[in-house]
Amino acid sequence: MKGDIIIYVNVFGDADLKYVTENLKKALCNGKEQMYVIVSWSNPSSNALKKLSELKGELNDYFKIIPLLLPKMGSPKQRDITLRYILFKFPNIKYVIFMEEDVIVKSPCWLSSLINIMEILNKDIALLSLEPASIHCINLIGKIIQSDKELIIGFTPACGLYIVRAEILREMISKGLGTYSSFMYFFWEDKEFSLKIWLMGYKTASYKGLSYVHLGSTSKSRPIYRRYTRYLGPIISTLIDVPLRLAVPIVLMRFLYTFLSAVKNDELLLFCRASIFILKELKHIWVHRLYRKTIYRNYSAVKVYVAPCFQV
Repeated sequence: MKGDIIIYVNVFGDADLKYVTENLKKALCNGKEQMYVIVSWSNPSSNALKKLSELKGELNDYFKIIPLLLPKMGSPKQRDITLRYILFKFPNIKYVIFMEEDVIVKSPCWLSSLINIMEILNKDIALLSLEPASIHCINLIGKIIQSDKELIIGFTPACGLYIVRAEILREMISKGLGTYSSFMYFFWEDKEFSLKIWLMGYKTASYKGLSYVHLGSTSKSRPIYRRYTRYLGPIISTLIDVPLRLAVPIVLMRFLYTFLSAVKNDELLLFCRASIFILKELKHIWVHRLYRKTIYRNYSAVKVYVAPCFQV
């Protein structure tokens, strides 16, 4: 298992690694094989090295900690850089396990469980997440799937805690799509990452068999002047990814839905800032769209967009 699996822990700013320590201690059913853990830390705090040293001390017998200290950057850029680094440094790995520092996994042997499930799933399921699965419409408005099943095929955002096939990541990079898109900024990069997987002809799934909580503290700590990106991301993704024949009505619908959300949240100024940014960058957005159209095998996205498409 050692050579097949890499755990990627995503950290930003002045983070506390206590949940990371607890989660890793409960990851495996046995500690006979040492595994690699890449701790990617963007904009690390002044005591980051001390925290990493303490983490190594807690987990030294079971995991080999490799720190990757990065300057301050957007979340998707950090994730893309780290995934490329992992694939370059470990060319023969089979799976990457992504974990944010603000998740709590209460179930023992959770890593072994995720690996065992991925081993028996069809190869077209690229990513298995502990986040809930959604039905998504062509306008990227989702509705969580209510089901008693432990395993659900559906649209899952690539955040929190998930396992992904390394071969799919390599295919995304080799085709020029990259993994996480740096231009998505914050609040939508995880959804856009999964959207690319679906449009390439693969699927994502949600697993509810483990006790799991995603606190979301990283997102909640963002300063108010940066929160305009919650309105920026979904509009950019709609402009880039919806089929051309539906682009005009769907983009208008997405703008309306996002506008109403901003009004409801009393953040109309943030919506205006996002809209101005999009108008300035429209040329670059269109270039991305033209390029992706030549890559996607499932551009109609029939399998992922199964919700009513004109519901706001």
